[in-house]
Amino acid sequence: MKYRVGILVLLAMVAASCSEDAPPAVAPTPPAVYYLPGVLEVQGTSTVSFTPTRSGTANVTLVSVTPDSRGPASDILLDMGFGTLADGVCTVTASVQAAPRLSAHLVTSVTASTEHCVMLSDIGNLKGPVNFAVRVVLP
Repeated sequence: MKYRVGILVLLAMVAASCSEDAPPAVAPTPPAVYYLPGVLEVQGTSTVSFTPTRSGTANVTLVSVTPDSRGPASDILLDMGFGTLADGVCTVTASVQAAPRLSAHLVTSVTASTEHCVMLSDIGNLKGPVNFAVRVVLP
């Protein structure tokens, strides 16, 4: 009998501890991802832009460079700059020479509701126009 009473007391204690409201779980904010395609001409410069919906750290990656005519992807080196766009002018605040890859070339800050830009320039390596894609991720 003492054994049953002990089990009932233990069950009552477990039930009482489970009845307290647990704080609601907070779902993590998914990353904001921007894909910025464009075309770059021989000896040219091309600018693409985006306006983030939140401020934070941005990982900027040149993910693809392909010939204008359907050909294989290229690992050609380009100048890549990142900055803000105002009145059609991209003011570059960070730059690097970049070939396509999957990890970030630049890690920089962005401000919500401010138009940011990525500027790509040929440094003499292009033999013809290329299509490119830049990915910007705010984790």
